[in-house]
Amino acid sequence: MAKTTYRQADPADALSLLRLLTLMHKEGAPCSLNQVKMADTIEDVLRRGFVIVAEAKGDIVGSAAVQKKTYWYSDDVFYSDVWTFVHPAYRKSRIQIKMINTLKQCAEEDNLPLTVEVFGLNDTSRKNKLVGKLMQPAGEIFVWGF
Repeated sequence: MAKTTYRQADPADALSLLRLLTLMHKEGAPCSLNQVKMADTIEDVLRRGFVIVAEAKGDIVGSAAVQKKTYWYSDDVFYSDVWTFVHPAYRKSRIQIKMINTLKQCAEEDNLPLTVEVFGLNDTSRKNKLVGKLMQPAGEIFVWGF
């Protein structure tokens, strides 16, 4: 497998992230895709959040992003992931682990808690197991009608 490098994303990565995250949606998102909204969100997170990319052979093969949020009942600020995704061809690597650990480091440097959600309709047990090794579980999400 090609050597993987990691870096903070910049606005020039928006189109590559759109392609990668469209694949994430195709893999099991329970809702329809609005690519304009996706592109706007990517640009917003690049501007106001923190986005890491994993690159191999010059291509972005993974990405994770966080933004500051509050719960509806509190003013306490925390980082919440917007997305975490690794291209299927690179799933046997440690990319996801490295990206989540980088998000944790970012949160620690800013003295903020971090939440990472596993949401989708496919392969959630495997994903939960991986994230559960890196972070404390805090409930589950249940869906109906998708």
